[in-house]
Amino acid sequence: SVFACLCFFRRLTSRFGLRTTNRNYEKLGLLDVIKNRVPGKLYHWHLQNALKGRSTWVVKIPFTPTFLITVSESNVKHVLVDKFPQYPKGGVWRETFKDLLGNGIFNADGLQWKKQRKVASYEFSAKTLKTFMFSTFLKHAEKTLAVASKEIKEGGGVVDAQELMARYTLESIGRIGFGVSLGAFSETGAEISSSFGAAFNTATARTSDRFVNPAWKLMRMLGIGAERELADSIKVVRSFAIKVIEERREAAAEGSANLSELPDLLSRFMAKEKGVGGEFEFSNE
Repeated sequence: SVFACLCFFRRLTSRFGLRTTNRNYEKLGLLDVIKNRVPGKLYHWHLQNALKGRSTWVVKIPFTPTFLITVSESNVKHVLVDKFPQYPKGGVWRETFKDLLGNGIFNADGLQWKKQRKVASYEFSAKTLKTFMFSTFLKHAEKTLAVASKEIKEGGGVVDAQELMARYTLESIGRIGFGVSLGAFSETGAEISSSFGAAFNTATARTSDRFVNPAWKLMRMLGIGAERELADSIKVVRSFAIKVIEERREAAAEGSANLSELPDLLSRFMAKEKGVGGEFEFSNE
């Protein structure tokens, strides 16, 4: 079943008709979150809530937005399909994720989101991209199985499945999203893969922590704690992305690459820019 965590202000539940189990749905607070913030335990905690028969519940921490967690199919459909325009990400969400996601499609609202979705929806429906994605996932699945077989033999029948799947995902994202190999399955690329993968994981984790840390803006201003870790991690992720974008722009300008013929998402988005005959304006962010 699909498990969804929706974050927005509570007034939206009554204003736009989001249905909760009943008016006495459980409200969890700061102490509940603190007790369950052990790595790997938070999602298990939410799962246990769902298994107890709750379809929707609220987590409220002082000075932070209200979290509405739901496993109700009707609620998910209500937000993502029936009334999608009435549930924007909103200013709190965009501000929280802006350092990591900028103004990209995963952090955009309104016209900005519609513009990017127009390009994305066309590209994802294109046969070329679908074929490229399938072949990439298949190729990396075969590599994952080969590595797993080798490690099982060398490790006495034991293999770290989570680490293997992380490498599979990382390498697939690199190829499909950027058109490059991150070296997740090669010894020569292990350093790049490890550096980028660790930085991306840290950046997403520390960004998510902002929702339960009312002091994150002060910590960012002072450059301390989790915000310092976040800033350092984002530098690694961003420097990699900017380098790939600049190299792709140079290749297109020199005529050594036709962006519209390349299968990765980055190239196909860049091919839609006004500077290369497209209709949209995109920044490196």
